[in-house]
Amino acid sequence: MRARIRRWDGEVIEGVASRGPSATFAALDWRDLVPGAPELDLAPKVKKSSRLGSFEPDDRDALQARDGVYSDLQSINSEDTVTWAAFRASRRGAWLASGLREAFQDDSLPENWTTTLWSSSPGPSPDATPPEADADLRSTTDKASFHITVESKWKQDLKDGQDVTRSWNQLDMRAYVARGPELAPSDRHGVLVLVPPPALYAAQAVFSRYFEAQDSVFVPREPANALPAPPNDRGVATTRARALTWSRVAELADQAGDRELGDYLRWRLACFDSVGHFLSP
Repeated sequence: MRARIRRWDGEVIEGVASRGPSATFAALDWRDLVPGAPELDLAPKVKKSSRLGSFEPDDRDALQARDGVYSDLQSINSEDTVTWAAFRASRRGAWLASGLREAFQDDSLPENWTTTLWSSSPGPSPDATPPEADADLRSTTDKASFHITVESKWKQDLKDGQDVTRSWNQLDMRAYVARGPELAPSDRHGVLVLVPPPALYAAQAVFSRYFEAQDSVFVPREPANALPAPPNDRGVATTRARALTWSRVAELADQAGDRELGDYLRWRLACFDSVGHFLSP
């Protein structure tokens, strides 16, 4: 079924609604779902999706017309598009430094960070798929080097079974990468998880092992304070994981003068249930 929604900036996006009562919106062109010109970072993410069958047969050609395939970037629920929008802004010096200091409760964290999106690093086993962080954040000062890996979530839970033994989840893998071969001290590395606020994201089984909802935020449970070090790390300091909500990122972006990102994230959160945002034909 053809559908339209209005963007954060008032423009209208043409798209299609999936079948069924949940009716997820998918844009005919994923570029309409992000601010700016994201070709360089996001173009490699244009890959054939397994979800094309959730749309009516008559709509599938339109969804594939722009890029030759239907990709998950076209969904209003895409984690990659919201991640790109947030960290594109950080490269302009917006919300990131204050967000990290708030999440980790550490005012000594650096001001300037180098951001790499969707970077792969060697895994804990040569047979394992290299873990890919949504964003890889590094900073070097005259006193120390810092490394924080980011896991962005929208509607999906953290994934279990990410290594060859099926015993590590996404937080374990991100912690492994953040520690690095130099086995960084615990105050110089960590994992940041970006998620919707508790009203939208509270019932997630794996995430809830590590974080507890309190009002509009998520606070760490004990496992988030000490992600285990793999055996070959010989007792190296464990890793902290912290959660920050997308709604809080929007507020921090506003405070940093990036109103476009703030408006964009609030729009994405308002479209969490996209059915209510379809425009009349």
